[in-house]
Amino acid sequence: MTKRCPYCGESVADEEYVSHLERAHDGELEGLDRRLVDEHGRTASRNVKPYVLGVAVVVLFVVAYLAIFLMPAPVETAAVQQPDADSPTHLHGDILLEYDGTVVDFDDPQYIEQDGCFHFHDYDNAEVWHVHCEGVTLEYAVATLGMELAEDSLVVEGEAYDEDDAGTAVSATVNGDPVDPERYVLEDGDDVRIVAETDREGDS
Repeated sequence: MTKRCPYCGESVADEEYVSHLERAHDGELEGLDRRLVDEHGRTASRNVKPYVLGVAVVVLFVVAYLAIFLMPAPVETAAVQQPDADSPTHLHGDILLEYDGTVVDFDDPQYIEQDGCFHFHDYDNAEVWHVHCEGVTLEYAVATLGMELAEDSLVVEGEAYDEDDAGTAVSATVNGDPVDPERYVLEDGDDVRIVAETDREGDS
């Protein structure tokens, strides 16, 4: 069905009539034609609002995602297994690292947010570790802190501990069980304990 435009005489399809009036004769309209065009504009505006809101939600989601996950890039370490920085995750757990009675304070600035895949935050006083990449091994995690950890050795704060040395013991446990740091991949809620000690009496 078509309708003849009273302003220019053109035959216009019924469904295009109001759009034609708005596009070609906006300055000439009055009465019913003006009301039709105005109502058409309000309807179009209402139809656009859901899309605008949808875009706003997506933008907010992206901003929130970046705020959480946009951390420093993974550091280069000598760890046997490197994490997958392209596979994001978000895990937390506890850790204690002690050598000869000295407990490492991970709230020290040198340990805060040093790596994108494994790190501590100052806003929670480094009370938990955070993992943001799949495949973070215990060896890699410790390496990002400037230390070296293997099944039977630890290098921390310039001190080297090796079980090949008489009177030296090194243990790495997760949830109470011994693990191989090179192979063990951290999981959410893991309680890590790394302890190195020397028998000073045996050295004398």
